[in-house]
Amino acid sequence: MADRTTAPEGSGAATGPLTACWSCKGPVAAAALFCHVCGAVQPPRDLQQYVGVSTQYHSDEPFEFKAAYVAELRETNPNFENAVHTHCATVREQRDLTGRAAAQLTRCAL
Repeated sequence: MADRTTAPEGSGAATGPLTACWSCKGPVAAAALFCHVCGAVQPPRDLQQYVGVSTQYHSDEPFEFKAAYVAELRETNPNFENAVHTHCATVREQRDLTGRAAAQLTRCAL
């Protein structure tokens, strides 16, 4: 695979700087919602854009996401921007281990 730092024009991918997909480690534009390699949903990278009043996901009740919440995340975990990726890596590892365990149990049951 060619080493790229930006998504190619006309590729159907969001253009701009590339990052690694949390799931397959393939290249994905930083602005993309989905990985174009494996289809995994990409987590938001900038929480500042969500600061303000919006509505609850499941109702029309207002919800205020405060800048203080982002500051608290930074204070409690200075590396919180990478925490999502660390969590995703843990989930991926657990998925792989569970798959191997299920395969082993299937072999033992035969």
